[in-house]
Amino acid sequence: MKKADLYILSLIVFAAVGMYGFNEIFVYQTTDGQELTAVIEANNELVREIKLSDVTEPEVFTIEQRGYVNEIFVEPGRIAMGYANCPEPDHYHNNWISRPNEMLVCLPNFVVIRIKGSDALVDGVTH
Repeated sequence: MKKADLYILSLIVFAAVGMYGFNEIFVYQTTDGQELTAVIEANNELVREIKLSDVTEPEVFTIEQRGYVNEIFVEPGRIAMGYANCPEPDHYHNNWISRPNEMLVCLPNFVVIRIKGSDALVDGVTH
């Protein structure tokens, strides 16, 4: 390896570590001490609100409408949209959400799950 190659490699590593640190510090805010509430809506109507801070045991429930079924998984501090019989279930890749302003959406069934926090955190992307 030449000296220039080593310099470029170290610059790339330094930039990657810097971007990771920036994300952890400024983009993703911690939720310590916040009351997290999952708001579940179907067809623009409130289906259920769950205080994720108060959940002690895992729970599974379903939302059925428009010929589609969505299975919602709830665990302490987080929520996910699991099984769905939608034609294109892209939300499977979203996995669990657990921070304020995160959201899961199933377009064919018009189901939206979003998380509200007790403190109005503004993340680094919003700035």
